[in-house]
Amino acid sequence: MAEFSLTPSQDRAIHCIDTNVAVSAGAGSGKTRVLVQRFLYILGLGLRPPADTVLPREILAVTFTRKAAAEMRDRIRDEIEIICKDCQEETQRIYWKRQLKDLTHAQIGTIHGLCSSLLRANPVESDLDPAFTVLEERDHNDFLVTEVRNHLRRLLHEQNQAAALLCDEYGSRSLQEQTLSLLQKGFFFARGGLTAKYDEELAKIVQEAGRLRHVVTPEFLTACTPGNRKILENNVDNLQHALENLTKQENLDFLQSLCQGLSKRGTNKEEIAALKTALERIIAYPLCVRSRSLAPSWEEYLLEMRGYLDKKLREAGLLSFDDLEEKALELLEHHPDVLAKCRRQFRYIMVDEFQDTNERQRQLVYLLCGGNKDELKDRRLFVVGDAKQSIYRFRGADVGVFARVRNEIVKNGGELIRLNDNFRTVEPVLQLCNDLFPGLMGIDEEKDVYYEALKAVRHSDCIPELFVQHYKEDNSAPKAGLAEARQSETAWLANRLAELHRDGIAYADMAVLLQNMTHIAAVTEALQKRAVPYAVTDGRGFFERTEIRDLLNLFRFAVNPHDDLNLSAVLRSVYMGISDTLLTRLHIALAELNIDKAAKNVAAVSLWDFLLQEQGRNGEDTTLARAVALLRPLPASAAVMNLPGFCREIRGLLHPEAILALQDNGEEQLANLRKFYRMAHDFAAQKQGTVQDFAARLQQLAEAKDREAAATVVSEGAIQLMTVHKSKGLEFPVVAVPFLDISSRADKSRAVWHPALGLGISVRNPEGSVTAGPLLNKIKDANAENNLEEKKRLLYVAMTRAKDRLILTGSLKEIKKEKSDAKNWLNWLNLGLPKDYTGLNRTDNKVSATVSVEQQAASAPPERISDGELSGLLEKAAALDSFGGKTMTEFSATSLREYDLCPRRYYYGVIENIPPSEEQVPDALPERITDERLAGEKQTPAELPSTNRQQAGKVLPADVLGTLVHKVLEKYARWRMQNQYADDGQVWHDLYENAVREIAGGRFDLAAEAEAMLEAYLHSGLYQSFARQQRFAEYRFRLPLLQDDRYTYTVTGIIDAVAERENGNLEIIDYKSGKPPQKTAEGEIVSRGYAWQLALYKMALEHTLRIREKADSVTGEESSSEIIHKPSSNVTKASLHLNVTKASLHYLRDRSEWTLPGKDYRQEILKVCRDIAEKKTEKDFAIKTENCFLCPFAYMCKKDV
Repeated sequence: MAEFSLTPSQDRAIHCIDTNVAVSAGAGSGKTRVLVQRFLYILGLGLRPPADTVLPREILAVTFTRKAAAEMRDRIRDEIEIICKDCQEETQRIYWKRQLKDLTHAQIGTIHGLCSSLLRANPVESDLDPAFTVLEERDHNDFLVTEVRNHLRRLLHEQNQAAALLCDEYGSRSLQEQTLSLLQKGFFFARGGLTAKYDEELAKIVQEAGRLRHVVTPEFLTACTPGNRKILENNVDNLQHALENLTKQENLDFLQSLCQGLSKRGTNKEEIAALKTALERIIAYPLCVRSRSLAPSWEEYLLEMRGYLDKKLREAGLLSFDDLEEKALELLEHHPDVLAKCRRQFRYIMVDEFQDTNERQRQLVYLLCGGNKDELKDRRLFVVGDAKQSIYRFRGADVGVFARVRNEIVKNGGELIRLNDNFRTVEPVLQLCNDLFPGLMGIDEEKDVYYEALKAVRHSDCIPELFVQHYKEDNSAPKAGLAEARQSETAWLANRLAELHRDGIAYADMAVLLQNMTHIAAVTEALQKRAVPYAVTDGRGFFERTEIRDLLNLFRFAVNPHDDLNLSAVLRSVYMGISDTLLTRLHIALAELNIDKAAKNVAAVSLWDFLLQEQGRNGEDTTLARAVALLRPLPASAAVMNLPGFCREIRGLLHPEAILALQDNGEEQLANLRKFYRMAHDFAAQKQGTVQDFAARLQQLAEAKDREAAATVVSEGAIQLMTVHKSKGLEFPVVAVPFLDISSRADKSRAVWHPALGLGISVRNPEGSVTAGPLLNKIKDANAENNLEEKKRLLYVAMTRAKDRLILTGSLKEIKKEKSDAKNWLNWLNLGLPKDYTGLNRTDNKVSATVSVEQQAASAPPERISDGELSGLLEKAAALDSFGGKTMTEFSATSLREYDLCPRRYYYGVIENIPPSEEQVPDALPERITDERLAGEKQTPAELPSTNRQQAGKVLPADVLGTLVHKVLEKYARWRMQNQYADDGQVWHDLYENAVREIAGGRFDLAAEAEAMLEAYLHSGLYQSFARQQRFAEYRFRLPLLQDDRYTYTVTGIIDAVAERENGNLEIIDYKSGKPPQKTAEGEIVSRGYAWQLALYKMALEHTLRIREKADSVTGEESSSEIIHKPSSNVTKASLHLNVTKASLHYLRDRSEWTLPGKDYRQEILKVCRDIAEKKTEKDFAIKTENCFLCPFAYMCKKDV
């Protein structure tokens, strides 16, 4: 108690033990000290009458984290040891030593620790094996991902009606994602509960429609603007008629038109706004009806899925955190003897951070306190919280729980004690809080959260600082202005922190707090440029760290050394030091070697094989030779060593500690390296994982962008960078909060559970697009409002971490409106404080303005170099052939069709490998485009417009259908060629069934279309015309087919079938499972891209035959190797010297054929390849706007044409 004396409120909170107490503890008010001193006060009761002795095990203290529990236990122990040392009386010393000894049995821990203890202590009553394992969040998520996928597949295979209907509506992948999201966030409903909510919603819409029929009165019209009055007067009867029947689409279309025509103006603009809102709700009636029809399926499906998961968890002896709470609550509710025992044991109950509890946790506490789960009784409860600091809603916390308990304690005669004396933060910072937050949070004590002014104990002249970087946006580059502003903002911040350091403040006394880690790189880059040391103590970026990615790549290499891209990354790492120039040369040499091998029909070699072969010849390159020598033993070691042994092998070979210590932020990199080793050892110990298992696990976590935090580095000379959430409970002399202008992201969830409103779902609108249903929108609006309130509390937490100085920065877009409606911290500061506010030292800056001499020097442009020097540098910095993607001189035969459709689409899909958006791709392409899905797009059957789905029935996605059909035809052809061209229907049926299980998840009901298509085609004259002469199935090639004066163009492809006719000529067949070509008077219209594809196939086969002819003429005998993977022994010598006379498309749907005309397409294709090769950036690839409606990249395309 030496630091400061107790305030009256603190003293009352410590010594009031004869009633229930709720403590509202403001930031920095010493609540932890109060908890410790209250615990000690209760332990000391027996010093007076011994009968009042309370043992440590009889006090239940619940904290938010294990770290807080350990800190509380340590502080109590330290205080008791001091008491024992200072005791003058021997009896008192003996008393406190006994209490100290019993402290090891004290129930100080988290709520989940309490639940676990209860369940393990009562295994029979809880019906659990006491050796159960509690799953951490990540492990539970892994379990859900695996089991949801497996059970959904099982349900579809068993033709579960609910699962099948929902898959038809959303697609299996989307349904799986929605299911995972709901399970991770939690839901609870009784059977029939979901449907009832939608019945209520429909009734409200009908009621609203009835009310609107009486809204447009003469008085209402008189108050309208002339425009609104005219619209309403002309449509009064139509409005009445439309509101009477909401099932007719024309009525809803009319209401939509009426709503859009009304403007929120005039003296009754509020009434007009209300009318428009009501109309919008009524217009959504069909979506609500559709939602109601799906509700029973959702209910059945979710209950089935949850039952299955509970069973799997139980069988494995696993419990999640939610399971712990639920089962502990059930234990206490249904076993009065267990509850009575707990009540006898816990005479006093203290709960910290009560603002971050949930309803189930409140019920547990109420039961332990002596009442039922909904009624607080007895007088043993002490809760501490600060509603203004409730920031864990994303974890299920409900600030309303604290408000309820606080109010019930007061109502039942308990005490509400307010701790508003702040011992942490200086007066100027607290004054800013007291001026800002009453307007943001309100001061109404009837609300769950209200602002209570903080009283400063510490005084200072350091006024908080606000730096605002203004910027304008250029329509041609909409994000460039913000990017430049961010750069200037972080540069100013780095300079300011460096300036404070020069004034005598240690970097270790500074912290930069972020809303999230999205823009962490901008801060670290600015600090690095100014040589300011920093440590990222809240990562979520562990797997993005360079030192960790290097280790991940090493493990992947050890497991699979023949992954060229991964090996390139290893060679470029700090451990190998291979330059980009050398890597480029290696890839060029490898490509040339493999071209020669392809020409000779010899298998291509990987980069690793190439390095091993060339090692002796490149002895003069010591760097490369050293790299190969270091890497050479790793694959063998990974195969025979256990995981810890392999880690020791890497340390012995590469000496990563020494290398990383020499890098920038070496201490931080070493901390991450040690964390990596700990993860490996834990994985080996807990899961008996091998090197291969660990490599797979690392890859999974990296691809999932796992939220694993980077290792914390405690550095005496570094600024701490962390999120505001991570800073909770901490304090720093200097706190900087950048990026005040960041706004919250919109919720894009397709299904959300709300405890009061129910399950909101998405449905398909009449156009076939998935859109949020009315109830989902209502839930999202409610959640958005709650999230917005929490965002205000997050700002409060950030600002009150500062002890002495607070620095705020943000970027502000210049707009024409006088006031912005942006919901972000910067705008709240601008609106919540008067323009002449003197409690902030504000600096407003333009992007182009000078910030400081130091910043000017740091950001000064480099010296101008000559064009010749620049060309040489650019040439040396050319992209690697295979590192980071294919160059633009290698094409697949099918990809050129994408380019023909839209060059920009080709850029996104082929060059950048950006994932397409499923929602924006209609199933049926225009009639002039006749391919099934333009190769590679993915579409679920649920994503068909509703009318198309009704016409088509339940079918496989087009790409899955095509893959399945091709797989069966390929395997059946190979079987026939190996069995003297026998024709066996049972064989292809067996192949078909295997393919459905492998490719279509066993959905035979959806695959019926494919079966019928195969049945008809295999018995057709079209198939029989070439089947007995087929020589190749799935002919794969990669050849340099085209060349101009600048480039050689390599083409890759797979030819479905090659047949040898009786006259010895060859014929190419390519299967198409999509729509047959449109027939016109001029003939069939086939896309130009298909013609290019067939022409390239023909050129590839002819090219290969010419190479074989030349080889045979030189040797005088037939080469021993086949042209491709050898399908049979029936290739005749004559076939190697003849021409390809025909190339055709076989349309399986109607068994029609389109034959490539005799036109020479070479120059046409060459021009396209040259066009692509000469394009470098996104803007170089033009947009064909007529195809935007079917483009899977419409969601991101800038359409800058």
